[in-house]
Amino acid sequence: MIGRNLQRAWYGMRGYYPARMEKYRFRVRLEDRKFWRTLASGEWEHHTFRILDSLLQPDSLYLDFGAWIGPTVLYAARQCRHVFCLEPDAEAYERLLSNLRLNRIENVSTFHGAMHTHDGSVTLHNPRIFGNSETRVGSDGSVDLRVAPCLTWRSAMAMWQEPQIDVLKMDVEGAEFDLLPTLKSDLDALKPALYLSTHASFFDATQRKGKMKTIQTIAESYIYRYDRNLKTLELDELAGPDYTDQPSELVLSMVPLSKKAVYR
Repeated sequence: MIGRNLQRAWYGMRGYYPARMEKYRFRVRLEDRKFWRTLASGEWEHHTFRILDSLLQPDSLYLDFGAWIGPTVLYAARQCRHVFCLEPDAEAYERLLSNLRLNRIENVSTFHGAMHTHDGSVTLHNPRIFGNSETRVGSDGSVDLRVAPCLTWRSAMAMWQEPQIDVLKMDVEGAEFDLLPTLKSDLDALKPALYLSTHASFFDATQRKGKMKTIQTIAESYIYRYDRNLKTLELDELAGPDYTDQPSELVLSMVPLSKKAVYR
């Protein structure tokens, strides 16, 4: 206990916690050190960094829907030319900005809000506490609801004056099923690589296969499809229990991906 108190005091004097993400080192908010220790140990989405390594190039433009406090944003900023990101949860967004400032990262453009089907605002709820990674668009019937700005893909691209995105990561806690159909024409035209988290299990069991049909429609337009381990994914697997009965992930690309090593 004494050792931990001394360590905490030392970090407090420095004003940051020294975090490690694979081959990179970062300065992050001291208050979130428990999460960053979990990440450094490999217990938090180790596959995510393998996927980003495979998708991102030094000249890539990367768009992150659902940036949270910044693990994927910080990592991608070291890997590519520029990062654009959105986060609707106000608590998480402020922590994201703090982490960007601590690292003096300048190749990231942020927006406090959600990418959604319309311009304006959306209601947010969280099954536990705002600021964690579970904030969702919509209402769950609770009284603790928040309102956040939202904008469409085309409004976001106009705001950032960016006509092309090379890699798109979407982790929006179930909103992907409403959002993706509105993006289909742009995805068909631009064909960015898509790293998608799916949350069909958030819905009633009778709706899940229908939800995943939306994802199949998007996936049909891409030549290469992979699961979270970068193994080839067949379209009919998206209607199976790995995707309907639990949160899962897939990667879509127009070019084959290599399984680059992730440094430990």
